[in-house]
Amino acid sequence: HCISANYVITDPGGGISTLSAICSALLVSVGTQVSQGDTIALVGMTGSADGNHVHVEVRINGQRVDPNGYIAF
Repeated sequence: HCISANYVITDPGGGISTLSAICSALLVSVGTQVSQGDTIALVGMTGSADGNHVHVEVRINGQRVDPNGYIAF
């Protein structure tokens, strides 16, 4: 399971963070304040990906959890 270096982590506080990876372009940088609905990156096909997609993780206190219930797809 390989994750590209092209990723964005958002941290709104409260122990919850998200990681979006395999991006073709990052539209934010460290310290950028973002709001719900902001575009933070472009979907890509980097690394050993077979097609355009995004790798999404939700983390609670640093531990990955099922993103269902946190992110509407």
